[in-house]
Amino acid sequence: MAERRYVAALIDQEDDFDRSCVEVVQKAGLAADAPVRGCKVIRPYGYGLWGLMVARIDARIKATGVENAYIPGLVPGLSDVTAVSATAGSSFALTADGTLFAWGANGEGKLGTGEP
Repeated sequence: MAERRYVAALIDQEDDFDRSCVEVVQKAGLAADAPVRGCKVIRPYGYGLWGLMVARIDARIKATGVENAYIPGLVPGLSDVTAVSATAGSSFALTADGTLFAWGANGEGKLGTGEP
């Protein structure tokens, strides 16, 4: 029979909310260290849980009066970028060889379909 591992105790959220979140992520294996310092890679099986965690943490932050801010993200494998552009829901990068990359919310279902 496979060995079962259990978490004996977690840091109480009331004692240290930030550390308790980090501990849950580490012990549940929801993310891995990325090759870029300060970044994490979200593991696919943890995505739904991440959504719940983000919603709860966001509510706590907004309760203090802080507003959301957008920050740039890394795109693995994208290199030789000569120009970038972004909207509220989409981002674009043009590479030196003329290839245009697009990603984002895709609310209208047109990203990557070749439609204007």
